[in-house]
Amino acid sequence: MFFKKSEKKGYALHPDGAFNAIIVDINLTDNKKGTGKLLIVKYETSDGSISQFFSYEHKNKRYEAQECERLGVLVDACRLSVLQEATDLIGKKVIIKVSTPPAGPDGKVFQVIKNSKISEVKEEDLW
Repeated sequence: MFFKKSEKKGYALHPDGAFNAIIVDINLTDNKKGTGKLLIVKYETSDGSISQFFSYEHKNKRYEAQECERLGVLVDACRLSVLQEATDLIGKKVIIKVSTPPAGPDGKVFQVIKNSKISEVKEEDLW
């Protein structure tokens, strides 16, 4: 659902709005606390790149189920009946909606990506 970007760390925020995007990279890693595994999906749009995190394995099984449901929305938008390998997402075109809620008390900014939909746009038209 969201990606953390902190202006304090020098990251540029992606503009808000709906964007045609192409999935350009996938990364599988442990979360910071070591309590689960993350799937990080990197998108490229005409306005830059942005990443989305999915906790596909977590000690909190209820949270894990919610995350798998969110990932299912992306898989459906990519027109995949089943996600065999995470890398099957690379090269898929989707429409993402990016929003930036107000910064938290610690000053960190979290950008939200949701509503993945099928995109009919050709790759060359994204740039």
